[in-house]
Amino acid sequence: MTRPSFPVLTLVLAGLTTMGALGIDLFLPATEAVGREFGTDAAGVQVTLAAFSIGFGIGQFAHGPLSDRFGRRPALIGSFLVLIAAALAAAFAPDLEALAACRFVVGISAAAGVTVGRAIVRDLFAREAAARLLSYMMMIAGIGPIAFPIAGGQLVVAFGWQSTFLFMAGYVGVLVAVFAWLIPETLPRKNPDALHPVGLFLACREVMRSRTFRAYAACNCFTMVGLFAFLTASPAVLIEAMGETPDRYGYDFAIAVSAMIVAAMAGGRLVVRIGIDRMVLVGAWIALAAGASMAGLALSGVATVAAVIAPIALFLTTFGLVVPGATAAALTPFPQIAGIAASLLGFIQQCVAVATTLIIAALGATQTVMAVTVLVAGAGVLVSFLALVVPARRQTRVAPEAAR
Repeated sequence: MTRPSFPVLTLVLAGLTTMGALGIDLFLPATEAVGREFGTDAAGVQVTLAAFSIGFGIGQFAHGPLSDRFGRRPALIGSFLVLIAAALAAAFAPDLEALAACRFVVGISAAAGVTVGRAIVRDLFAREAAARLLSYMMMIAGIGPIAFPIAGGQLVVAFGWQSTFLFMAGYVGVLVAVFAWLIPETLPRKNPDALHPVGLFLACREVMRSRTFRAYAACNCFTMVGLFAFLTASPAVLIEAMGETPDRYGYDFAIAVSAMIVAAMAGGRLVVRIGIDRMVLVGAWIALAAGASMAGLALSGVATVAAVIAPIALFLTTFGLVVPGATAAALTPFPQIAGIAASLLGFIQQCVAVATTLIIAALGATQTVMAVTVLVAGAGVLVSFLALVVPARRQTRVAPEAAR
C-alpha cells in the first residue's frame, strides 16, 4: 500500500467526517419549512433528527465490522451509494413519516464516513500521531458545520427544503469519487471472522473490557451531550422564540462552530507537545466553564442570541481539544480490530446523542433546558477525566512495572 501524502489524506478523511454535519446541520434551517408543509411544529420535525441519529448509531456499529471483513474501500463506497439514493428519496418524501424513514437510511449510510475514516487513521497511526491527524481532520471538517447551515438556509429560502437533500446527494457523489480515486486500501489484513457472531462478540467484549477505552469514551460521550442539546433545541430557541430567520440562524451556527475549528487547529499542534491527557484536561475545564456561563445566563433571564451563541462557541472548543485525543487514545489498544473498536465508540456516542435528543424533546426545547444540559455535559467531561481517565492511565503505567 502506497500511503497518500499527509495533506491529501487529511483533506479526504476530513471530508468523510463531515457526514454527521451534512445530515444534521444542512437540514436545521429547513425545520420550520418542513413543519409548515407537513402540519407540525419544530418539535415534531425533530423526530426526523432522532431517526437520523438512530440510523447513524446503528450504522457506526455495522460499518466497522464490515470494513474489517471486506476492506475499508468497499465498505465506504457501497454505503455512500446507498446514501445518495436515500437523499434523493428524501427530497420527494410525501409526508413526515416517509421523510423520517429516508433520514434513517441516510443516517445508517452516512455513518460509514466517520467509522471507516477513524479505522483508516488507526490503520496508519497510533495515539499522538493519530490524534494529530484527527485534530487536523476536525479543523477542516469544521468548515462543514459552518458552511452547511448557511447553505441550507440559502437553499431553503431560494428553492424550498427539498433542495437540501438534492445538494446532499451531489456532495456525497463528489466525495465518494474523490475517495475512490485517491485513497488506497489501508487494511493490512482482512478479518474473515469479523462478521461471525462469536468472533464479533469476542472482539466487542475485548474492547468493552478495556478500562482505557471506557474512560476516553466517557469523555467523548459527554461532549456529545452538549452538542446535541444545542442541535436539538437551537432551532426552536433561536428561530421560534428569538425570531431569527433560517438564513440568519445559519450564520449564528457558523459563528459557534468557528470556535471548534480554531481549537482543532491548536490541538493538532499542542498534542505532540503536551500529550493527549493534558490537552483533554484543558478541554474539560473549558467545557465546564462554558456550561456554567450558559446556564447562568439562561437562569438569569438573559434571552438573547448572544447568550446562546457565545457560551456554546466556548463549549465547542472542547471538540477540538477533547475529541481527537480521546478518540485516538481509545482506539490505540486495538490495531487488529480497529474497525470494530471505532464502531463501538461511534455507536456508544450516538446512543448518547439520541438519548439527549429525546430528553430535550420531552422536556421542551427551551433556552433553560438547553443551557442546563450543556452544564451537565461540561461537568461530565471533567468528572470522566478525573474519575476514569486518570486511574486508567495509572493502571496502564503500573502494569508493565508489575510484569517486570
